[in-house]
Amino acid sequence: MVLTNISTVWATVVAFCGHFSAVALGCVLAYLINPLARLYQRKLFGKSRKADSGWTVSVALAVISVLLLVIFLLGTLVPQLIKSIQMFMGNLDGYMISLQTLEEKWGLSRYVDLDSIVDSSKNIMDMISSFLTNHLDKIVDVSAVAGKTLFNGGIAFILSIYLLSEKDPLKSGTIRLMKALLKEDKYAKTIVFLTRCDTILIRYIVFSLLDAAIIGVANAVFMSIMGMQYIGLVSVVVALTNLIRPLDLLSVGLSEGLCC
Repeated sequence: MVLTNISTVWATVVAFCGHFSAVALGCVLAYLINPLARLYQRKLFGKSRKADSGWTVSVALAVISVLLLVIFLLGTLVPQLIKSIQMFMGNLDGYMISLQTLEEKWGLSRYVDLDSIVDSSKNIMDMISSFLTNHLDKIVDVSAVAGKTLFNGGIAFILSIYLLSEKDPLKSGTIRLMKALLKEDKYAKTIVFLTRCDTILIRYIVFSLLDAAIIGVANAVFMSIMGMQYIGLVSVVVALTNLIRPLDLLSVGLSEGLCC
């Protein structure tokens, strides 16, 4: 019965798991913010962790740092992105004239139908208006999905703060559960396995972020020296795209670490 209706069963499973997406995202965010909170705790309160207030303050500082970083990225990207789009639309006629000049000089009409591009560019605002009118229902659906995603992201962020603040009780409870479910040797091997996975993954994430930050800053310095425009926008995009890595790098790192 399951194999016959596999598509329906799979859609049901996906829909059911979708209700817990905010929880899963909250766990991921808590895991990513945790190293920063531990760094604050180690630098400000030492390694002893004598008082719980030290961890609470460290979590608060880590959350504030993440929020400031997000605000900085949005403040850098959004205004310059809007400005670049406005400049592109304002210079569209000039781009078409340049294309026509190149067509007359190099004979580009053999490869590109420039007449149709020029004609369409003259009516580009009408095309955009017509597209928005004809696809209003899809735009509303996309807006609703975007709003739901933002809401889930906010819930996940709040949940991550709770998970971080209650990390020690949750950690001790998980350890007690594992000891109750697993034999002593299995428990020891599982702890070693999870510890190595955590070490490898955290190092991979931290050094990837550090590498992206260095590349972004170097790009910003170079563009400033050369007197280029959109320094913040281009540098942030370069830094973010530098985070793209093949997933096999992480899997190879995990396999090598676990086999050592």
